[in-house]
This record gives sequence, C-alpha cells and structure tokens, in this order.
Amino acid sequence: PDGIELAPFNTPAPRERDILALASRLNMVLLTNSDAHQVSRVGRYYNEFNSLPEDDAALVAQLKKRRVTAEPS
Repeated sequence: PDGIELAPFNTPAPRERDILALASRLNMVLLTNSDAHQVSRVGRYYNEFNSLPEDDAALVAQLKKRRVTAEPS
C-alpha cells in the first residue's frame, strides 16, 4: 500500500501511535479523509495537495511523491 489513514473515525485515538509506526515502517504517506459517519464531522479531516491532480494517474503520482499534507495533522 502507498498510504494509510491517520485518523479514521472508527479507530481509537490511542492507536494513532501504531498507525504512525506502521506508516514509517512501510514508507506510506499519511492521509486523513472526511468519510464522516456523522454530519458534524464532515470536513473535519482532509488532504491538501500541492496542485490539483488532472486525473487518477496524477493523483497516484502525487501520493507516491508525498505531495500531500494530511489535515489536521
């Protein structure tokens, strides 16, 4: 895998350390996604890219080159 979600909604916060260790060991980019299960959480987490990917291939290239920042990080 190229990436891993840092702050998934259904994972307890104390497991964040395990996620960070796994990402480091496997050289994965960290992502935070807004797949909220409650309206109040929509938009709380997001990923910022250096530039807007033109297509899926460009998106994957940016992820692999680590041209993304997980927010809030």
